[in-house]
Amino acid sequence: FMLLSAIALLAQAAQPAPLATDPLTKDLHCLAATSALAGVPEADEGTKQGALVLATYYLGRIDGRAPNLDLGARLRQEQPKLEAMDMETLLKSCAAEAQARMDAVQKIGEQETAGK
Repeated sequence: FMLLSAIALLAQAAQPAPLATDPLTKDLHCLAATSALAGVPEADEGTKQGALVLATYYLGRIDGRAPNLDLGARLRQEQPKLEAMDMETLLKSCAAEAQARMDAVQKIGEQETAGK
């Protein structure tokens, strides 16, 4: 997904647009942003791998919410909104949301282990 090849433009946005509040739209934005980060040649391998994991997570969420969605068309539709956002803020929000879910799963595992 080189949909966000204009990452430099995103960083230069004068007044960043607010993050999406609709869950599907936010997931699409997170997919696009993390996919773009995974493809940045200058990024270190750890960053690329982490971004790829996040992209996969958000793709799964999108597929769960809207299995028949024309993903390419919807991502193209969201492109102008993404270009107006602060990419760092978006990526931090995406990572925090995914981390919260991973923490919840880990806690369940710990409770199951403690109960045995």
